[in-house]
Amino acid sequence: MGWYYYLQDGLKSPFKARCIQKRSTSPLKIGDLVEVIGMGEEDDYMHDMYVNIKWNKDVLSVPLSQLEGIKLSKKNKQIMEDWRYWVKRGYQF
Repeated sequence: MGWYYYLQDGLKSPFKARCIQKRSTSPLKIGDLVEVIGMGEEDDYMHDMYVNIKWNKDVLSVPLSQLEGIKLSKKNKQIMEDWRYWVKRGYQF
């Protein structure tokens, strides 16, 4: 849960992001642009971190690792890089 609280406390929403990875659990396609509006529910964090996005006039929770931030603040950029590093290394939580 440490990652959840780090991301929840650090990432400032809203921010724009681009889908960089296809996932079977998400309808996003590579290149889709979305607006991240916050963290997903705490209960969803068994294998990945999820963020809420605006999607077709609704809210959808998608894996953070599926997204790349666009024009992020310095702090958001660092937090996203920290998470991406963790995921690429294959670490589990």
